[in-house]
Amino acid sequence: LANNREKAKEYYSKVDPNKLDKSYLSEYARACLLTGDNAKCQEVAAFGVTKYPKDVTLNRVAMLSYNVTKNYDKAVVYAETLFNKTDSLKATDLDYSNYALALHGTQQWDKAVEMYNKAMELVEGGQDAKAQVVKMISDLYRDKGDFDMSISKYNEYIQMSTKASA
Repeated sequence: LANNREKAKEYYSKVDPNKLDKSYLSEYARACLLTGDNAKCQEVAAFGVTKYPKDVTLNRVAMLSYNVTKNYDKAVVYAETLFNKTDSLKATDLDYSNYALALHGTQQWDKAVEMYNKAMELVEGGQDAKAQVVKMISDLYRDKGDFDMSISKYNEYIQMSTKASA
């Protein structure tokens, strides 16, 4: 499967992006993301968003890729577009978690906690998946310097998780 993504990326790279429709640009950006080529992913997604600014996949992939490269300011821009300006978003827990991560990275603490809480409402992976979101909230409070809340959330995480880690 990974080999197919590499091949897809290779084939798409040979085509003028102006000739690619929305679905092909989305596939190209996803192939780049999934093969770890974040620079190309960001380039393709940014180009795609100029042509299709309301496209869910292009904005989602850009947000994910910018989070991976810790360029949280740009991740927030794409996250805000994804959540507020796209035409057909059916947000998942991962969308909210990634939006929260970008907000966390830009020290928008309260809004990040709000997004993590929305992620928690949608998590379908059971108790351990919810516990991981609580752990992310604990980490956020630690980074904010609110150690009492961080410890409180970490204790909540330990109680929830069947496989707690530091």
